[in-house]
Amino acid sequence: MASVSKLIKKVLNKYLTSVPNSSINKSVYLPKIFEILTTKKDLEILLTLPNNPKNVAKSLSLSEKEAAIALSDLYMRGFIWVEENTKDGPKYCFADVGILMDSVLFDPRYDKYGNEFFDIWKKYWNEEHVHMYQLDNTFRVLPVEEVIRSTKIIPYERISQIIKKARRVAVQRCACRVRERRCNYPLETCISLDNLADYVISRDIGREISVKEAFKIVDECEELGLIHQTVNSDTPDVLCNCCACCCSFLRSILYYGKKAASAKSRYMAIFDREKCANCKDLVCIERCVFGGITKRDGKLHIDHSMCWGCGLCASVCPENAVKMKEVKKSSHIPRSGDKIYPLTTPKEK
Repeated sequence: MASVSKLIKKVLNKYLTSVPNSSINKSVYLPKIFEILTTKKDLEILLTLPNNPKNVAKSLSLSEKEAAIALSDLYMRGFIWVEENTKDGPKYCFADVGILMDSVLFDPRYDKYGNEFFDIWKKYWNEEHVHMYQLDNTFRVLPVEEVIRSTKIIPYERISQIIKKARRVAVQRCACRVRERRCNYPLETCISLDNLADYVISRDIGREISVKEAFKIVDECEELGLIHQTVNSDTPDVLCNCCACCCSFLRSILYYGKKAASAKSRYMAIFDREKCANCKDLVCIERCVFGGITKRDGKLHIDHSMCWGCGLCASVCPENAVKMKEVKKSSHIPRSGDKIYPLTTPKEK
């Protein structure tokens, strides 16, 4: 009989070797995480996926009820998701490693493992994931809506419309801040929409909220200087409110030089030199986490290559000297229908 460590290796080899141009299956830290969170039975079930309870039961000589309970347990713990619901029950599949990380870190029930557990995740992301697995342009910066009202706004870059259009809205804690623990910004700031909201609520790792409360969270995050990001497509299913010190995408850009980790918005900050009062407080510099605004020889200098179009500088300028200008066509945003969390909730037969 295979040992737990050998089963972990088999699971990681099965699901991570298929990732293009990735060596993440050589991870030092993922096996440690699986050792903490999984049992031999869990791993044996994971090796049968993708599959439904009926076929898993046959493969492992279990009753169909036992297989269904075990699969539901793995789903509730964030290890697997539902590919589709079939006449033989939900067809479960292994979660993408990035989604697995979020699915675990969203869940307050894992807090019982303490800081050492989160330290492993932190080392995994900073030492391995960002270098071996980070995909380009899966997320996109969303500008502060107030500063682009006078422009031709596309519905799926307008936060209020994204929220209003959603069938269901929920909020859960920020997985990145749980992992990194580098600041004191609020945790409950990750807004999920539609199927992701269903998922969060079905696992009891977040709570359903009204459109009004979602707007309130967005406004509070803007006041704190957090950057809005969403999935880079025309069907966003999540609205993140991100700090530069913890966010997977912003850290990739600012600390690891992976500038394509999050796509820029269609906007760029343009400064009106005549209006600019060269304020003593220079709140625009403070708000620009990308380092695109600096002061040299008593004057502001703008590096437009380091502008991601978040609009935070424009939102705080007391002289209204910063305008957000459209610099990219609407085609900049992929009309792919992609969702970062293409989730279905299980329906038992």
